[in-house]
Parts: sequence; C-alpha cells; structure tokens
Amino acid sequence: MRRWFQPAARACNLPVSQAHQVRVLTYNILADKYKRFHPYCPPEYLDWSYRYPRILQELQSYSPDILCLQEVEQTVYDSHLQPWMQQQGYCSLYQPRRTPPSYPGPDEGVSLHYRPAVFSALAHQALRFADSALVAQLVGNSSCSRVEQEYAAAISSTGSQPSSSDSPTSRHPGVCRHHKGEHRFFRRLMSREEGCVMALLQHNTSQQLMLACSTHLFSNPLFPDVKVAQAAVLCHSIAQFLQQQGFGVGDVGVMIGGDFNSQAEKYVTDKWDQVGGP
Repeated sequence: MRRWFQPAARACNLPVSQAHQVRVLTYNILADKYKRFHPYCPPEYLDWSYRYPRILQELQSYSPDILCLQEVEQTVYDSHLQPWMQQQGYCSLYQPRRTPPSYPGPDEGVSLHYRPAVFSALAHQALRFADSALVAQLVGNSSCSRVEQEYAAAISSTGSQPSSSDSPTSRHPGVCRHHKGEHRFFRRLMSREEGCVMALLQHNTSQQLMLACSTHLFSNPLFPDVKVAQAAVLCHSIAQFLQQQGFGVGDVGVMIGGDFNSQAEKYVTDKWDQVGGP
C-alpha cells in the first residue's frame, strides 16, 4: 500500500475561517443503462424510479458548494437534474460521452455544479480527451505516423503508389513492426469518448481562485495505458486552460472530482513502480 503524504509547504495547520471553508462532493450515480452490469444487486434497488429520488436526497443531505457527478444520462440532465439543481441554487455544466451501439440508451456524461452564492464563474470549458491538442501532437509525432506521411508524400509527388519494395513501410520494416502496439494504443485512445468539464471559480468571500473539474476515465482494466494517457491529457488540458486565462500552473488551486477507475493501493510490482521491494 502506498503511503500518502502532504508537501511540507501545505502540511502546516493554519487556522481556516469557517467563512472560507468549502464543501466538495463527487459521485458516480450509475447511468440507468449500465444497471445490467450489477447483477449482484436486487433488481428492485437498481430501478431508476427507486434510485433517483434517493440520489437527490443524498446530494441534498451533503449540501456541497461544488458537486461533480459522473454517468449522468443526457435525458436525465436536461429534463430533471439541471432544473432540480437550479431550484437548489446551483449553476450547472455538462459534458456528454457518446456511447457505442452495444450500450443502448441515451448518452451519459459528467456534470459540474457550483453555488453562485459561494463562487463566481470566470470561465469554463468542456473537453473530449481525444480532441485535445496534446493527443493530436502525440499522434503527429508517432513513428508510424511519420512513415505514413512519407508514403503519402511519395504518392503526391509521383501521382501513383510506389512499388511494394520501394514503399516507406518496406524501407522501414522495423519501425512499423516495433510500433504496431503504438498504432493500437493511439487507435484506442482516439476512439474513446471520455472527457471532462472544468470551471475557473472565484470564492466570493475570500476572492481566492479555484479550478474545479469533473471527469470520468476509461474503465477497462485491460487498457491501463489509455487510462494513464487520459489522466495526462486531463492535467495538460487544465494547465493549458489556466494559461489561456492568464494564470500559471501554480497560481490557482485545482480540485478534480471524478471516477478514475483506479485504486489508491497497488499490489503488483513492475519495473516502473516497485511495490514491497524488487
């Protein structure tokens, strides 16, 4: 199990005014179309008509100043959740996640809610990870991408496809063989619909700035590389968003609430991260 620690600069126990305290809640409410993946639960408790009023009751009981939700179906958000949040005194932002035909039902996504009585929103952004500038840069710099660009340039200059023995792929067989996994990784990363929604908020009492973000990372445990890449894109996108607003990375506090499909513990050792010795 990993040890958690606070950086020395933040470990001091400075008194905090109650007026400056902020309550934050993150919650995956389980989209109704995914209930079939939870057969261990009695079906009457999975029924949306049973769960939804209890979810609202739960959210209301915590009375958060900032709320991050995941697996919010688009129809639920538009018809029920957003109007209810407005009645409770929240402003709402939403980023949908398109789902493949194998998961019938409405799109679902992440939402971010904040109290305008506590925070003022200065700017906000919703993002699909695969559409980020960082992913485009990584794909453009990949080894096989350069080979494919050379192949396209050869066709453009001659007006015909080069012979199989003279094609860039044939001249660089080791490159594309070595990077077949790279191709699969980028195809998988580009095909995913996960994303985030973020807002630059200013606390009305203290005038302090906070970047609040709600997200949901890829769940499939067979593709941890995609999940790590999405986390990297998330952090890069937050930094880029803050820079666009005129702030450095360390100038604004960041709060990320979400379903990361990860655990705080690690039990298997690999060459990058040793657990319990070599």
